[in-house]
Amino acid sequence: MNKFLVTYNLPILNYEEKENLNRPITSKKIESVIKTCPTKKSSGTDVFMGEFYQKLKEELVPVFSKMLSKN
Repeated sequence: MNKFLVTYNLPILNYEEKENLNRPITSKKIESVIKTCPTKKSSGTDVFMGEFYQKLKEELVPVFSKMLSKN
């Protein structure tokens, strides 16, 4: 792996960028992402359309929050 990584000039994150990426994902952020999902399109191979997430937002946000927490 190191040999592979050395062959590319990859950018290095500074302290602020690392801290930003390591912040907890809040329920508000999850809600805002759900709100912006296209209603008639699937987000991936799970075949659930945005409408599914939007209609079940109240039930799903706590589940996603728990899944995405570090604890």
